[in-house]
Amino acid sequence: MKITNLNVDAVVLFDKSLRRYFTGFSSTFGVVVLTDNKRYFITDKRYFDAAEKVIKDFTLIPYEKDSLIDLLKSLNVKKIGAVLELLTTDRYLNFINNGFTVLDVSHEVYDRIAIKNKNQINSIKKACIIAEKAYNILLTDNIIKDVTEIQLARKLENLMIEYGAEEKSFDTIVAFGKNSAVPHHETDNTKLKEGMPVLIDFGCKVNGFCSDMTRTFYFGKPSKDFTKAYFSVLNAHENAKEFIRVGIKAGMVDKIARDILNNDGYGEYFTHSLGHGIGYEIHEYPYLRKDSNSILYEGMVFSIEPGVYLKDEFGIRIEDTVTIINGKVKSLMNYTKELEYIDNGKKENIKMHKSIIKFEN
Repeated sequence: MKITNLNVDAVVLFDKSLRRYFTGFSSTFGVVVLTDNKRYFITDKRYFDAAEKVIKDFTLIPYEKDSLIDLLKSLNVKKIGAVLELLTTDRYLNFINNGFTVLDVSHEVYDRIAIKNKNQINSIKKACIIAEKAYNILLTDNIIKDVTEIQLARKLENLMIEYGAEEKSFDTIVAFGKNSAVPHHETDNTKLKEGMPVLIDFGCKVNGFCSDMTRTFYFGKPSKDFTKAYFSVLNAHENAKEFIRVGIKAGMVDKIARDILNNDGYGEYFTHSLGHGIGYEIHEYPYLRKDSNSILYEGMVFSIEPGVYLKDEFGIRIEDTVTIINGKVKSLMNYTKELEYIDNGKKENIKMHKSIIKFEN
């Protein structure tokens, strides 16, 4: 990472995920120091030998009480760049008390890690494939009357592990009936009954990288109100995806989806942002939300997940993990987004004629 244009002498990173992005090494303790000419990794004896085998192009320094301060002084550092929102008060004061000036370089660091390389995207893609495979089996074999939300969540998580995931990306959300109208419902022992919508939000990790996927289907034949709302959400999803290109502001993409839902009468029921970056963390930069000026670039990986939530009735969310390749969005998932329903033990679907709106650049 070139730091000349940041007006600092070194960038210092403590956060676990940030350290892993720059070193490729996972540990509970360590410090990354970046200058224009060299890169350093400080860690303790628990990780030192393993780090030597994994980390390339870094100078490794064994941790002692003053290792970091001594290194910075030896490099004649005066101005330190840090992600201030992640910097503890104790660490900030330690820098100040040792004569350093601390500047926020959050935007530059987040821009750097938001652009994934080919290997990182491949890991996310594998995590998406595993999640889709597990979900398909879940719908094919496990959607039965009186099964509980918790039972389905655990089954799905076990299937992802069985198919090669390291672990789940986050606690799986399974929501039946009116529970689906709570965007982050806490999965419970509610039993599945005929005429209930089912919302499932889930993902898994491969090589530390996450996938994130949400699908909503119906147990029984879907009502007209549910079907209408579903296709409005799907239309918002598809148009947002079609609109994205390199250089667009994330806030504009959120607006596209929000305008469609507004036009269909569901705008007030879309209560969260359109999406978020995905990597080692399930929620990271960039954030596709209202008024965001973040720019979308080639190689970024993020979610597209419009939703509608009608209190005490139903909720619908349709989410894919996507990336930008050759200037346009490509979904890393292939599982259908058409309206699926389980009727008399058989999986059916209702197809929508996609209505892609052409927007001026």
